[in-house]
Formats: sequence, structure tokens, C-alpha cells
Amino acid sequence: MRNKVSVSLLGLYVVFVVLSVAAIFVSDDSLSGVFLVLLGSPWTQLITNVFDSVAGDLFAGNAALGLTAGLMGCAINGAVIYLGSSWVVAKLTSGREMRAQDKATP
Repeated sequence: MRNKVSVSLLGLYVVFVVLSVAAIFVSDDSLSGVFLVLLGSPWTQLITNVFDSVAGDLFAGNAALGLTAGLMGCAINGAVIYLGSSWVVAKLTSGREMRAQDKATP
């Protein structure tokens, strides 16, 4: 069962990711991808290091590979946000249900 809090937080995060990707394609600035890197931290840096160690300098400075690493990092963070918030909401609501059951029993 999906809860509304987790879906809302994930939806807000996805909006920020889409806006940061749109900034890359709209702007001609070389630092336009910094928001995507920040939203995908720390996974973006780890994935970029893996790409560099596997391919060496073959993909150095490749914008498509940087965008891919950023999106992969954002996907991992999105999963962490959804699962973490689902866990917190489940813990909070289970405590409330247990208190309600304690009050209902004579």
C-alpha cells in the first residue's frame, strides 16, 4: 500500500530533478549541470568514478555520460527518499494504531 507522504516527497524530488535537467538543455553555461550533481550526490560522484576507472580517459568530458551518471544518482536518491519516508510513516502510524488499540481494550 502506497502512502501519500512518500509519494508526495518523491514527486517533489522528481520535479526538482526534471527542472535541473531542463536547466542543462536550456542554458549554455558550463555550470548548468551543478544542480543535477547536487541532487544526485553522493551517488553521482561514485558512478562517475566507476565510469572513469572502467573506461579510463575514453569518456573524459563526455556530457552524455555525465548526464547518465547524474540521472542514475538521482534514481538511487529517489529510491532512498521513497523507502525511507515509507519506513518512517509506517513506524509512526503503527505506534498510533497500537495506542488506539490499547485505549479500546478494557
